Amino acid sequence: MRFAHTVWCASGALLCGVSMLMPATAATVPAAQSFESFAEGYSITNEVDWGGEAPAGIVSTNQLAVHALVSYTNSGGVYPLPAATHEKVLAVSDTVTHTVSGGTGGVVRAEWLVMPTQRDNSPLGLDENQLAFYFSTNDELVVWHRDPSIPTNQWLTLSGNPTIGTSDWVRVTVLQDYATDRYQVSIDGTAYTNALGEDRGGVSPGSWFHMVQTNGYVSSFEAYATVETFIDDVVFTNRSVSYSGALFAEAPVNDGSIVTTQTITLAGGAFADPLTSSHFTAAPVPSGLTATLSRVDDTTATLSFAGNANAPHADDVVVAFELLDGAFALGSAASVVGYTNSLTLDFHDGTGLVWSTNALHEASANDGSVAGAIAVTVAGDSFKNTTYTEGVEYEVASGTVPAGLSLAVAYQDPQQVTVSLTGTASSHDGGSGSFTLAFRDAAFVGGSAAAVPDSSSSLSVNFAAQPSLGYSSTTFVERAANDGGFDQTVTITLTGDTWAADIDAATHVSLSGAPPAGLSLVLARTTDTTLTASLSGTATDHDGTPDGGFTLSFSNSAFVAVGDASLVHNTSQAFVVDFNAQPSLSYSTTTFSESLANDGTVDTVMTITLSPNGSGETFAGSNGQDFKALGWMSTADVPSGLTAVAERTSDTTLSVTLDGVASPHDVDTGAMDFVFTGGAFTRADLAQVENAGISNLVVDFISGALGVNLVPYSESFESYADGSLLGASQGWQPDGAGRVTTEASIVSELTSSFSEFPIETTHAKVLKLTEACTDEVRSAAGGRLYTDFMLYVTPRTDAPSGSLDYQVAFYVNTNQQLVIWHDGPTVPEWATLTGTHVTTGAWHRFTVHQDHANHRFQIFLDGSETPISDAAGYARWTGSTHPGTWFKMVSQSNRVSQIELFGIDDTSPSYLDDLVVDTARPGFIPEPGSLFMFR
Repeated sequence: MRFAHTVWCASGALLCGVSMLMPATAATVPAAQSFESFAEGYSITNEVDWGGEAPAGIVSTNQLAVHALVSYTNSGGVYPLPAATHEKVLAVSDTVTHTVSGGTGGVVRAEWLVMPTQRDNSPLGLDENQLAFYFSTNDELVVWHRDPSIPTNQWLTLSGNPTIGTSDWVRVTVLQDYATDRYQVSIDGTAYTNALGEDRGGVSPGSWFHMVQTNGYVSSFEAYATVETFIDDVVFTNRSVSYSGALFAEAPVNDGSIVTTQTITLAGGAFADPLTSSHFTAAPVPSGLTATLSRVDDTTATLSFAGNANAPHADDVVVAFELLDGAFALGSAASVVGYTNSLTLDFHDGTGLVWSTNALHEASANDGSVAGAIAVTVAGDSFKNTTYTEGVEYEVASGTVPAGLSLAVAYQDPQQVTVSLTGTASSHDGGSGSFTLAFRDAAFVGGSAAAVPDSSSSLSVNFAAQPSLGYSSTTFVERAANDGGFDQTVTITLTGDTWAADIDAATHVSLSGAPPAGLSLVLARTTDTTLTASLSGTATDHDGTPDGGFTLSFSNSAFVAVGDASLVHNTSQAFVVDFNAQPSLSYSTTTFSESLANDGTVDTVMTITLSPNGSGETFAGSNGQDFKALGWMSTADVPSGLTAVAERTSDTTLSVTLDGVASPHDVDTGAMDFVFTGGAFTRADLAQVENAGISNLVVDFISGALGVNLVPYSESFESYADGSLLGASQGWQPDGAGRVTTEASIVSELTSSFSEFPIETTHAKVLKLTEACTDEVRSAAGGRLYTDFMLYVTPRTDAPSGSLDYQVAFYVNTNQQLVIWHDGPTVPEWATLTGTHVTTGAWHRFTVHQDHANHRFQIFLDGSETPISDAAGYARWTGSTHPGTWFKMVSQSNRVSQIELFGIDDTSPSYLDDLVVDTARPGFIPEPGSLFMFR
């Protein structure tokens, strides 16, 4: 990290429910929002049922978030709104409120997707919130609830449940039972339990928690975040039941029995177990029938009518059906939409025909013949026992029987005849024909077709398509060995014909294009209707770019029956030859740092990660083996006294350390090399592995006589006498570059301009800088770090030289704009933050927040809780969209080792005060993480 004239080098969500008088613009449950109908950048607070400051909730196409939605569904995740396109999400960076009103009592189900951020500490719990929760830095859910045994309102960590990360989407489901003032929270379908939670009977442990505010209805949903949090698919529903149908039909034999069973599906709750006759009412039910309700699972039940209705049963009966409170595991029946319904028992009206189907289908031989028959059953009359003749007992009332087929009606018994088609259709390549068959008076013993309902019916004849080919795959994928060969076979299935007995690639197919050089196509007949296609040989060029392809077309002689390839569907097919990308290696660091003990030992651990890229590649050997000792990795220019150890920790990772004690250890080295040999990998040879070596690694030693300040570190300069020169013993070099001063104009300017400081002191002394100097401040590896200080800013006319060793650097130009050193789109660069005004010749408070895990940083100016944003910044530290507050570090070493400050001379000095470097965030910076609340 760094200062330079003046130059310096060197994130959660919450859910709640509250009682309040709702405005007229509130949405009413059920309500849903997918955010897809809004333009990118639209503020959701413009909607009448949403509220908050305008930038708090912005519709976004952030690629990190949108692509993670695809990963969510690929891993089995289910969208609350599956019909949406899911190309946009809501980015939350402050408080947004969705006013959504539910009726008094009942159960409300709230669901949404969230890519959460985490909080270090619990926020202030509010008694006006029904419930709230956030995600902790321990990957745990923390809920706001009331413990009735004390009683008190408190935050409760739900330990022992599935952990929740921050880089993936999760589905949150909150079930709120306003009849009992309790709620349940589920993540990806798993309800979180705790010893203080209750089951549905009120016995602990369980997943139901008591609400804090108990006003009996939902009025708003709030999402809060200081580190950008993404949400999607916000849905509020009540419990409801739906019926697969309301008509219960009498059996064709007209005996008063009901053959229909209907399914009842419950959303937002669960049925009681078991369901009995005491859980519903149904009236009137005809004598002889009994209504039966059977539980299938938590959300499904079946309703049927057993027995035989006593005669007469010619008139339909409308039954009033009602589910009672006991039918549900939780809450009252009155809160369930659809708990009452009107059902109809549909009895035959004395006589009538029942047709078993109105469709006939071509036989499986696909030869134009029709398989099967239609059974026609009569109730209330009888068929005559005779030979049925067209024009006498029946007729084709409209339409025509397909050419080549003949209609046949055959007597079976007094209650049934069958209808079939004989012959072979002259045209039968898919599609259908239709006609209406009507029975005449002569067909019935009663002698009147008009007295027999449904004595005619429209019938269809459905033909199968002509022969066709199906392909199990159209892509040949290189085998895992990544050697240019292919183990895959593609099955080609012929429907409606058979393959020629001697079929082969040379005689019966033609190719447009060709397999890549070194490969040839092979066909093998496996059955009368299946072939396998494969690629033999080894491709001479298979580095993955570009892939190859060819089109295969079958000739007429490939088919036994049709003899004409043009009549076979899909007889030509394009194939892709897909080569795997080569495996590659990546290295977590390029710098090994001496331990803070300054004793020549090195405590940096480099992780080398193997990315198989689909090749199936792994490191050779077994965990715990040293690749350097085995000769699978060579090293060069390792400092004297140190030995490189490369330990296998998994199939795809090595941990590299420098063991021993360096001698000497006062001069950095920058030429160390690590190179792998071919034996290091199980599949590929060395030439196939990208980045199979790394050069010019740095070993960063601490200067022997220099004091080292460890984090947490603070320096107010108040303990030194006026005029004291800071030097090596305090960690500053060169000696005397910084002098403690009580200059009245400078000190008074500081105390008159600010009331809040990084350190609480009298602020009577500051550090005067008249040349470039450094302060040795060493942090532990990884994590987040906050550097907070007061700086008297003087301007620069030109940019200093940037360095690849700088993590963060900045200065103020003569236009009073902040200029930062960061990793730009293509190369490290100085970026002018044109929207940031920094008065020169004045004191300012700078706070640099570094996230070493993601190699990003933020800058806060003058105690503002909002970091500086710019078009060059990222909207989220791991994301890729602009503008934002996160900037990429240039040096991506995972620790701070030094702070450098520039002054020019006595006539143009810089001044520094209250330098604090700590892992704890300053109090003015809001707690990162997301929070959700209901009111």
